Amino acid sequence: MKQILISLAALSLVAACQKSPVEEVPSAEPQTTIVTFLLEDAELSRATSSSAESTIEKAQVAVYNASGTLLAVASAVNGAATLRVPIGESGCSAFALANSANDLASYGTRSAVLNLQSTLGANRAASLSGLEMSGSLTGITFTENYTATISLVRFAAKVEIDEIVNAIPGNPKLTINGIYLINVSTRMRYDYSVSAYNWAQKRAYTASESSITPYTADIFSVEVNGGASYSTPHYFYCYPNGTTTDSSAPTWSARFTRLVVEASYSGNDYYYPVNIRGADGKLNYNTSYAITRLTITGPGSDSPDKPVNKGAAIFNLSVIPWETGVSQEVEI
Repeated sequence: MKQILISLAALSLVAACQKSPVEEVPSAEPQTTIVTFLLEDAELSRATSSSAESTIEKAQVAVYNASGTLLAVASAVNGAATLRVPIGESGCSAFALANSANDLASYGTRSAVLNLQSTLGANRAASLSGLEMSGSLTGITFTENYTATISLVRFAAKVEIDEIVNAIPGNPKLTINGIYLINVSTRMRYDYSVSAYNWAQKRAYTASESSITPYTADIFSVEVNGGASYSTPHYFYCYPNGTTTDSSAPTWSARFTRLVVEASYSGNDYYYPVNIRGADGKLNYNTSYAITRLTITGPGSDSPDKPVNKGAAIFNLSVIPWETGVSQEVEI
C-alpha cells in the first residue's frame, strides 16, 4: 500500500508539471491627462519710464504630488504652460516662477524650491529684464484636460515719486542731486518669508553696490526754480522690510527703508528722507508705495538716515497692492 501511495503522489506531481503555465497580465499603465496653467501677465516699470519695462520674459511651472515630489515641469509659452500628469491625482500643487535664472527641473521636491532665495540683484540675471515673480496653487485634483490660472506676484516692492515742488520761502533755486532708497532689504525666500535680512545701502547711498543701484537709485542734477516743480516720475524697487522699530544711530541695526531726495539751495546740502512702510508698520512685497507730490518748504536733514524735523514734514501713507498703486502727498 505504501508503494502505491508513493506512485500516486509521483503521478500527481508529473501532471502538475505538465500543466500550461499561467500567463502574467501586465499591470495597466496609469492614465494621464494634459493640464494647462495660465499665467497672469504683469507689467513692470522703472526709473523715468512710465511704459512697461517687461512682460513675463521667462516662466516655468512645476507640478508636485501630495507628498511634494516633482511630477512634471514645463516652460511657459505665450503665458501658458502645458504638462502631462496622472489623471485623478489628488492633493497636488503647482508652483510658477517667472524671470528667474533658477531651473525648477533641477529640484526634485517642492520644499527644495521654496527654500530657494530671490535676491534683488539677480532680477537682471543673464538676459532677463523683468522682476522675479512666483505664484502657486495647492489642493489640486487633476481631471481630464484640467486648466487653471496662476496669479504671479513680485518678490519686490515698488517705491514711486511723481513730483517735487520747490515751495521754499524767498524762492531760491533748488538743485535736486539725486533720489534713492537707503536701508534696503535685498533677499527673501521663495515661500515669501525672510529668514535673515541681507541689507544694502546702509544709512546712505553707496555707488559701489552696483548690483542693486539700478533698482534703488537715480543720481542726476536738475534745477527747480522757486515756485516751480520737477514732475518726472521715478520708480525704485526693494525687497520686504518687516522692521517695526526705527533707528538713526551711526552703529548699524535694522531700521526703516527710506526714500531720500538729496538737494541743495543757498549753498547748503540737505536730505529729505521719507519712511516707506504701511499701516502695519512694515514694507511688504508686491506692494506699491507712491509719493505723488513732495513739497519742500525749508531746510532738510543733515543726514539721509535722519528723518526731517516733524514740524517740517507732514504726510500720510496709504498702501494697496501693486496692481493699482498708492497715493501719498508729502510736505516738508
